[in-house]
Amino acid sequence: MKKTFFLIFATLIVFSAFAAKNLFAATPVPPTSSVDQELQQKLLNQIASKAAQLKLTEKRGIIGTVTESKDTSITLTDVNGNTRFVDVDE
Repeated sequence: MKKTFFLIFATLIVFSAFAAKNLFAATPVPPTSSVDQELQQKLLNQIASKAAQLKLTEKRGIIGTVTESKDTSITLTDVNGNTRFVDVDE
C-alpha cells in the first residue's frame, strides 16, 4: 500500500515538473511603436525632473504664532521674535 501510494505520488510530481516547463502566454506581446516609446521616454523624463525638484525643496519646521494668513502665504512670528513668511500651495 505504501509503495503504491509513493509510486503514484512520485509519478504526479515528475509529470507536473514536465508539464510546467511547457506553459507559455497565449499570445505574444506586440512590440511597442516609436510613438509609444517617445511618450514613455517623455513621461519618464517628467517624473524624474519632478522627483529631483521635490528632493531639492527645503523641508523644515517652524514654531511660532500666526500673525496673518492669505490665500497663498502665511506670516508668523517665531519664538525669537523674527517675522517669517511661508508660501503655501493650494
